[in-house]
Amino acid sequence: MPRQPAIKLDSPVVSLAWTSPDQKKLIIGSDGSIRILDAATWQQVAILEGHGTGLVYSLCLFQNDRLLASGSEDKTARLWNLDTNLQVGPPIQHERSVRSAAISADGKQLLTGCADKNAYVWNIHTTLKDAGLEDLLSIHDVNTSTSVWSQY
Repeated sequence: MPRQPAIKLDSPVVSLAWTSPDQKKLIIGSDGSIRILDAATWQQVAILEGHGTGLVYSLCLFQNDRLLASGSEDKTARLWNLDTNLQVGPPIQHERSVRSAAISADGKQLLTGCADKNAYVWNIHTTLKDAGLEDLLSIHDVNTSTSVWSQY
């Protein structure tokens, strides 16, 4: 299989995610930051900072590509509004590093896997509601060209 040219970064690549289904953006977790690249040009279009110097072990997108969850060596999981590239709510604290993260299909919950040998379930719908950002869970229906909301 032919290999594409390398994407040169100034820090280690620890986690990756494509926006879907268009794959127009590549999201890279590295040493404390999350970089968003335009997949057509491989140019950085945004950087999300907040994990300090801890490696960003995991990235997870909600199905509409507007909400990102990240897990880090800094013992936190974080939610990000990809419309504004800003963090949503306070960091979700853990006892040890957060190695994995998954957002439920309805966007209500975040599941995190921690180095303390536990998995945790977090009600992120409340965090989004408190921040006035419930619209981050809207899902565009391709067939009708309207937005529909997850069932709460």
